[in-house]
Amino acid sequence: GRNPTTPAATNTTQSEAMTHGQRRRRLGPGAGGVTTTCPSADASPRSSLDAATYRAALAQAFPDIAAGGRFRFVAATSFRNPSLVDSFYPGTAFNAGLRPERGESIELGWNQRLFGGRTTLALTLYRNHFRDLIQFTFDPMTFLFRAENISKARMEGVEFSWEQALPHGFHASAWYAYLDARNLSTDTLLPRRPRHSAAARFTYTRERFDVGVEAFRAGTRPDGNFGGAFPSALHPYTRVNAFSSAHITKRITIEARIANLLDNDYEKTGAYPASSRGKVVSADAIGYPLLGRTYTVGVRAEWGK
Repeated sequence: GRNPTTPAATNTTQSEAMTHGQRRRRLGPGAGGVTTTCPSADASPRSSLDAATYRAALAQAFPDIAAGGRFRFVAATSFRNPSLVDSFYPGTAFNAGLRPERGESIELGWNQRLFGGRTTLALTLYRNHFRDLIQFTFDPMTFLFRAENISKARMEGVEFSWEQALPHGFHASAWYAYLDARNLSTDTLLPRRPRHSAAARFTYTRERFDVGVEAFRAGTRPDGNFGGAFPSALHPYTRVNAFSSAHITKRITIEARIANLLDNDYEKTGAYPASSRGKVVSADAIGYPLLGRTYTVGVRAEWGK
């Protein structure tokens, strides 16, 4: 799939190019650009294939029609050589015939700022087409994973996000995504990609510290049943995290995070009820369960200008 649009990253005050890479050509005064990139750094030792990728983007405001609104358009191609992880990760069978993955994508969106910029709404529609999409499969005879190519695949969907600046340092945001990820060769859903997902975040920020809580909801995700050993779908799950940071000095920050704050029962794989509590549990992928409540504390230091 694709990551949800971040309004903070897409809302600006004038039309501008949104490009990356080695070369850039302007299409017009502040209208957009075209990028050409040669991703040779991604090439694996067993593949000398290289390719150019292109990205054209346009962002345009219409102050006379919709004050605070901005239209977005992106068209791009992608290329990914097989990585070392695709063939040499523990428990993975080597596939000498694995081909590079190529893609084409198009995205349309609208960002709207309201109430003096305190509210930001964003709507995005996108479609991605892939050739030779790299996808892991499982061999129930050898119990090994193997990276295979899907000759044709498509991922398309809609995303909606909302951000709200509240009084006294509070801030709220939420997003929802609908995704149809399909293997066009077999007309089946691609595994481990939820059709419906959503998230919400609430923070409180002061000059020297901030604290917040966030929740993520993943819907039902299809997965291989591995020769009948597991269910063919993963049940939905909700995950809640809490986080905080304190700025000790301008360059030193202490950060703390509690993942899976509610300690939901994710320890079993697939979608089996836990025998001890009778709950329905889930995982990101069959054989890879989610962790229980986890505490992390860290220190971030910055130096230089």
